[in-house]
Amino acid sequence: MGFCIRCGNQITEDMAFCTKCGAENMYFVPKEDEDTSNYSKKSFMVTSSLNMLGLLGIHGIHRFYVGKTISGIIYLCTFGCLGIGWLADRILISLEKFTDKDGKIIHNFTKPKPFKTSVDLLNKNNTDLFRDK
Repeated sequence: MGFCIRCGNQITEDMAFCTKCGAENMYFVPKEDEDTSNYSKKSFMVTSSLNMLGLLGIHGIHRFYVGKTISGIIYLCTFGCLGIGWLADRILISLEKFTDKDGKIIHNFTKPKPFKTSVDLLNKNNTDLFRDK
């Protein structure tokens, strides 16, 4: 059992969204029986980090990591297809649409923990701070 970070409504871990305000539940845990066969075992963070090496001029390393050897060689020889292919991969990885050699999605299974601001802390701990008495 937990609370929505936006409105403070009580929610459970199996709820993907708050029923009151519609905010995403950052602590949502998919059920064990959920079909994950379309997801790759390759790490999202490693793939994303290797892709970012393209900013340093090292293009295509992320493609070798996911098993796409031929396109990795092409990216190395053409500087990431003149940057266009690198940028397209950056976008696909960010949107979790990038696939490995078997066509399985490189998925981010670790959701980031919510960032707590002073406003969130005030709303959660002192809900009656601004109310008239």
